[in-house]
Amino acid sequence: NVTVRNVLISNSGGHGIALADNLGSLRIENTTIANASARGITLQPTGALNVFLTNNVITSPRNDGIALSANGAANVNWTESGTRLTSTGAAGLGQGDGWFFDINNTAVLNATHTNCTSNVTNGVGYEFNANTNSNVTVVMVGCNITGGPDRGVIFNANDSSFSKARFTNNTFTGNSAGFGFEAGPSTFATMCLRMNGNTADTYRLGQNNPAAPFKIENFGN
Repeated sequence: NVTVRNVLISNSGGHGIALADNLGSLRIENTTIANASARGITLQPTGALNVFLTNNVITSPRNDGIALSANGAANVNWTESGTRLTSTGAAGLGQGDGWFFDINNTAVLNATHTNCTSNVTNGVGYEFNANTNSNVTVVMVGCNITGGPDRGVIFNANDSSFSKARFTNNTFTGNSAGFGFEAGPSTFATMCLRMNGNTADTYRLGQNNPAAPFKIENFGN
């Protein structure tokens, strides 16, 4: 088990915080990560992991603000609130999402994001990829994702993955024109998507096809 609390991490030569093959629990609370030379936080679990991120600030990493790569036997419970991401992708290399989640090879993820904000410099505000038989559930409530020069949110389900997502009372505005919120499954994937009370410049459903915009309803209950 690992706890990081009330810490300032600045000008690191690599990632701000990096953990691989970690089991048990990880707590990062009231911590600021500034000017990391790579990602702000990057995790690569291979087994059961409980993640708790509370009231952290990540500013000007050269790559992604927060990244999770889960494979195989990884089974991750992710609880996050009050995160503030600014100027991610400071290197200007076409990378540097606010959040980047890549879930593969039967891995399982249950993630909740509450009252988080992202204003990115490069890339996507929130990028999520469910791949190769993975099983994921994502809940996002009261978040503000803006400034994405690529997209605000992109939620992809690929291969034979199964994904469920609920987005409630979020704001996805001020991103690249026509790319506020996008979600799409591939031919063999299954996606269940629920939207409630969100604000976005544009909603798109499809497999990253700019020629096929869709309007979707924000359900009342």
